[in-house]
Amino acid sequence: MAEPLYTAFTGAQAEANSIALLEGRYSLPDLLDPATTAFLSHCRFHKDHVPVHLEVTTSDHVYFWSRNPEDKGSEPHGLHNGHFKAAAQSPVIASCDALY
Repeated sequence: MAEPLYTAFTGAQAEANSIALLEGRYSLPDLLDPATTAFLSHCRFHKDHVPVHLEVTTSDHVYFWSRNPEDKGSEPHGLHNGHFKAAAQSPVIASCDALY
């Protein structure tokens, strides 16, 4: 991504600009190439879009990992969930994990 879009969509106003784009309120810069302009002009929320609250609290995180089996994992490389289950035992680490 190049300027001016880089600053607009990665800087302090990234979230506001992204929402404005998806709602059709973002004014695209004149300097964009035609393909980028065409693509961004079609980026919109679906007409029936309802925002979803996606926050994961520390208690959500701890509850989730307390119910998952330690020996299972989502990685094809043999990694397992043990480190998440162990981290859920620490309030500090669990709160950090819940943020990301």
